Amino acid sequence: HIFHGCTPESYETWLRNAVAYAADNPAVGSESMVFINAWNEWAEGVYLEPDRKFGYALLAATQRVAFGSSGA
Repeated sequence: HIFHGCTPESYETWLRNAVAYAADNPAVGSESMVFINAWNEWAEGVYLEPDRKFGYALLAATQRVAFGSSGA
């Protein structure tokens, strides 16, 4: 998938939906998992590493989803 115009807010919504889907559709053995592919794949445009545009916002969004808090 290619995400055009990705923002921390749209990423957080997407990640919340992915986590909800995984919880509703667990893999064999009742485990649910969401795998995040890249920390710093700048050449491929896939990264969570802090940058000048969003700072730590992508990491903060990941933390909110992973630990169950809501809001920015």
